[in-house]
Amino acid sequence: MQKIMKNWIFTMVTAIVLFLLALFMILDGAGVADRFVTQSIIHEITAIFVACYVILVLCPMVPRYQPLVRYFALGEIGLLSLTVLLIFLNTMVGIRWIENMVVCSVVGLVIWLRSVVELVGAYLIPTDCEKRLPLWRICVYILTAALGVWQMANPLIGNRYLIFPVAALTLLLCAGLVVLTVRNRRALPPKVPKADKEQGDASEQETQATTDGGESAENA
Repeated sequence: MQKIMKNWIFTMVTAIVLFLLALFMILDGAGVADRFVTQSIIHEITAIFVACYVILVLCPMVPRYQPLVRYFALGEIGLLSLTVLLIFLNTMVGIRWIENMVVCSVVGLVIWLRSVVELVGAYLIPTDCEKRLPLWRICVYILTAALGVWQMANPLIGNRYLIFPVAALTLLLCAGLVVLTVRNRRALPPKVPKADKEQGDASEQETQATTDGGESAENA
């Protein structure tokens, strides 16, 4: 990966693609371009983040739960995985309720499922157990579960308002790749003219022949 990032052609092409993507998203947010394409981009970005959350956060947590709570955690992973799969299928097939889905609704689903699993785990812990959760954490889980249901039913932020922040982050990443491209291009060794290169090779061969001749005379 480090070798690829030092390739100025790769970073330049990536920067151009990101710039075009950011420009298209800005035009979409202004109502000029096709909104469906940008909606799909935002949905796919959301699906990637949810998939990383499932793989890197939720899966390692499953063995830590009690056997009964573990089933709820597996159900959480299953529902989120199904959501990710449907979002990606939407780009190929076109599912109406996925097309109209708001990113905040997916975030609300993630928050609600996590809160429910933690509440179930807190309920199943024996009252005399030293590992029982404090009251303030139970209250936090109840509030976050309510917040998740609220965002699923009535999202606070629409996708249209998320276009500009995502476009701004894309432009920042593009600027970073432009700077990296300039540095990589300057770090390349200077090109040697073909005539000078041939002359240098001839001189090197002559020097090598002289050295070999001297060694042969000494051996004789």
